Amino acid sequence: MRTVLQMTKVFSFTLILLASFSASYGNMAKPYVDGTESSTLFGTKNCKVISERIDLTAVAPVDEDDYAYKLNYKISYRISADQQGLLPLLFIAQNMDVPKSVMVNGVKINLESLTQNMASKFKFLTPSQSGGDFYDIAFDKRSMKWGVQLSELIYFEALILKGENVITVEYDGHPEYNVYGLLREYKIQYALYPSNYWKSFGVIEINIKLPKEAEIRNVNIGTLQNLNNGNYKLTIGKISKDDLKIVFSKKISYFAGALLFLQPFGLAAIAFLISAFFHFKWIKKRRLMYPTKYNFVVPIGMLLVTAITYLVFAFSYDLIKWLLNNDGLKNGYALLLVFTSPFFLLVYGVFVWIVDYQIKKRILMKNTQIESNGRN
Repeated sequence: MRTVLQMTKVFSFTLILLASFSASYGNMAKPYVDGTESSTLFGTKNCKVISERIDLTAVAPVDEDDYAYKLNYKISYRISADQQGLLPLLFIAQNMDVPKSVMVNGVKINLESLTQNMASKFKFLTPSQSGGDFYDIAFDKRSMKWGVQLSELIYFEALILKGENVITVEYDGHPEYNVYGLLREYKIQYALYPSNYWKSFGVIEINIKLPKEAEIRNVNIGTLQNLNNGNYKLTIGKISKDDLKIVFSKKISYFAGALLFLQPFGLAAIAFLISAFFHFKWIKKRRLMYPTKYNFVVPIGMLLVTAITYLVFAFSYDLIKWLLNNDGLKNGYALLLVFTSPFFLLVYGVFVWIVDYQIKKRILMKNTQIESNGRN
């Protein structure tokens, strides 16, 4: 029994190694489609943001071959100023549709194209070494640089009155989503660090409306409330330097969720453990019956265990994708199964031959000892 447990641990580890190699090789192409990356407003230390409210609505794709949800952002800032003045404002808008509108205290204002002269006013914007109109955004010396083009930055000047003001920005975008894997997940990314450029920044409230077939899977910052019927509320009290990331997907059943948790590698590992266990029992039974004869159970079982493990692995992909209704996703593992199966068979074969040899050796030693005791 101890031998069986040791063997199953060894081959589970072997399977994991094969799985890791397969995953890294199968995902060499770009595994996702870029989405909109935006940010809160870069402000000034002369004003403070009392609160920020984001109304975020996701619209499901109409075309079956189109996997991208559409996103509508409506963001309102309540800003307090000690004095009246013209305030230059900027926010990141990578992969974003043209803004629908920007309003300051109910008055629609015109947007300006950001020029190199204007960009020089913002200390966090530095020309990129790649040249052209590429710029790097570095929020502090320790942070990673965020590369943007000037066309991906929205600039406007707002006439701020003394006291409380409301700035509303509305635009459309789309989430990032993966093209490889089992479950298509959509990620909404929103940079929070620009809030540090204000005198102070209050609570951020995000109201999210998803289609009925979708659900939020996780958020990395804040407290999320599920208000049912696709409505969620996310509250961020303490502003982090990290980007806010909201991940959602289509709703999945508990059974599909369990299979998704196990993954094809987990299902294949279970199939291997069960089939290897019965193979070892079969080897031992045959060897007890015929201690000195050739044990044909070893090669037959080698082929059966390998075939069962790899068939479960291969078919579990189609099963899980069918349950999740994600026919458009790629995996790129089929060719790797062909290449890794001989290696798996070889390693497994060496170990089971060793196991058979050890069982045979113990049986012969025991029989010899019994014969010796009988003579005495």
